[in-house]
Amino acid sequence: MNTLEFNLQSKDNNFNLIRALAALAVIFSHSFILAEGSVTKGDPISSFFGTVISGLAVDIFFLLSGILVTKSLIDRNSIKVFTISRVFRIFPALLASILFCILIVGPLSTNLGLVEYLFHPETKSFLINNMFLFDRIIQFSLPGVFQDLPYPVAVNGSLWSLPWEVLMYS
Repeated sequence: MNTLEFNLQSKDNNFNLIRALAALAVIFSHSFILAEGSVTKGDPISSFFGTVISGLAVDIFFLLSGILVTKSLIDRNSIKVFTISRVFRIFPALLASILFCILIVGPLSTNLGLVEYLFHPETKSFLINNMFLFDRIIQFSLPGVFQDLPYPVAVNGSLWSLPWEVLMYS
């Protein structure tokens, strides 16, 4: 039987497959939550697992992330290099995601005029609140976006996990 250490050194360890399956489980489960507007109702197979499947998938993500991030720290053998690597892994993608929400999703989905939307204080606060994860203040809404959906105003619900991820590094 191979050890965890052996599997972490190999590219043939199925971690990417497990992460892909967990991602698909989150997408599947959240599609029902967003379409029906109820977190408690969940997806059709949640009764089999005794919990909403996305909760199980998030637990899998956090477990695998903990293992892989710890390996990254050990491999780098330097807190400074590790921290810089994590910052450059998280924040450029976070900024791209936030700007995509503000500049693409928002203008296409808002019920406000474009100028009113772009200069609305809530648009600016979406950028600022979501870029600085250390305060754990995540803003999920943009002005006039997704107002009439069953689960309203959730522009990018996955942002909730990032402050927790950053907190785990400290």
